[in-house]
Amino acid sequence: MYRILFALVELAAAGVFLLPLFLLYGKFTAHSRMQIFCSILFGFYFAAVLALVGFPSILDHSPDVTLHLVPLAGIPADFQNACLNVLLFVPLGLFLPLLWDSCQSLRRTLLFALCVTLFIELSQLFTLRATDINDILTNLAGAAIGYFLAKHAAKVLPAAASPNGKEPILLCTITAAVFFFAQPFVSAFFWELLL
Repeated sequence: MYRILFALVELAAAGVFLLPLFLLYGKFTAHSRMQIFCSILFGFYFAAVLALVGFPSILDHSPDVTLHLVPLAGIPADFQNACLNVLLFVPLGLFLPLLWDSCQSLRRTLLFALCVTLFIELSQLFTLRATDINDILTNLAGAAIGYFLAKHAAKVLPAAASPNGKEPILLCTITAAVFFFAQPFVSAFFWELLL
């Protein structure tokens, strides 16, 4: 329960910066309101992922090299964590093909998911957490499940895909920069109010 409260406070603190940035971004792109809304939703999804995994910040980062590089070792013992890692990336697999033309293939979606999960796992080197190959594998499995769900959903949902293939990269970069540089200051203020 504490982890969910922590993630919500961190997400709210990031939202102070992200919402205006995403609205400004939407104003300068030739997107429909639906595409802007979906892009904002994607950005907040990625912010929630960063909050849940304990992304490092300018105020709180400590190098610690703990690597788990043996594939599938420990998954049976920590099956719940493996399932949560799969669930964490299902929305990514859903968002990418539904929102961007450049991610219509499974290969492109998994490549983007691999880049995101590698970014997250490498950031774990600065948060006193372990970098684990199993997290990468389970995250990719989640993205693949999301992709197949998106392909089925695309048959019923109206098309909202944007041709701009760089947009998901830009939204993730903006979100990560906010989480690293700006969000920690607002987060500290929010925690002072709560505690």
